[in-house]
Amino acid sequence: CEDHQSQYDAVQEAFLRFYVASLKGYRKYLVFGDHPTFHSESFIKLQRTDLQPFLQEFTQTQMFDGFIAKRLVNPGEPDCIFFDQSIDEKKNRSKLKINKTETPFLLSTKSHKALKTFYAVEPNLQGILSSSDEVEK
Repeated sequence: CEDHQSQYDAVQEAFLRFYVASLKGYRKYLVFGDHPTFHSESFIKLQRTDLQPFLQEFTQTQMFDGFIAKRLVNPGEPDCIFFDQSIDEKKNRSKLKINKTETPFLLSTKSHKALKTFYAVEPNLQGILSSSDEVEK
């Protein structure tokens, strides 16, 4: 079924939702300039109490370092835009948010999901020798 979501996609989207919810305020703690940095202690301190132990460990990982470094050096990369607009989309769903933030990048990525999958035609092997045929000669 074309409309059925693959298990891979479902897992990928579950992780995206988790990280969007866990890191949704991270942009406020990015500092640009001569010495770009991320104020992780301030970020963690203002998060939900039940999330703080995870964030304490997570912000010390190489994965998180790469996540922050990419945003400090090149925030215009498509994966950075995608993640940030995923956060904006989550915030837009809040009834408390009156002024919604545009998420044009997400609209373009959703259109890709609507595209049909085309399968390549099997190659014609007629007239091609197999490696075992070559050895026999």
